[in-house]
Amino acid sequence: MIIYLHGFDSNSPGNHEKVLQLQFIDPDVRLVSYSTRHPKHDMQHLLKEVDKMLQLNVDDRPLICGVGLGGYWAERIGFLCDIRQVVFNPNLFPYENMGGENRSSGRIRRYRHEVRDQLSRKKPRSLSGDPLSS
Repeated sequence: MIIYLHGFDSNSPGNHEKVLQLQFIDPDVRLVSYSTRHPKHDMQHLLKEVDKMLQLNVDDRPLICGVGLGGYWAERIGFLCDIRQVVFNPNLFPYENMGGENRSSGRIRRYRHEVRDQLSRKKPRSLSGDPLSS
């Protein structure tokens, strides 16, 4: 089972394509969507959803995969749930670099300052050792 976490622009048509690409690796790909606006609630929501998937899962080696902001959450949720993590173009410091605008979908959205403040209290763990060993 692969759990997929989208990036900041959750409405991007590329998300469907990424899920289809991941199905070449494992036919059981599950998308977990989150708001991107309320990190504290996103973390609780993601933990709850991933835990539910893991409880119902028959795969003995699930992994969580994230792109961009989803990479930030995949690293955290994977660590907390003790599952393998794969991150593509991760945004490991969103509280520092997401104060600007997102124009990828033709819309302008701002990552609010209070959101960045909440994220800044959640520092990523250091990555060490062989990432492919587990």
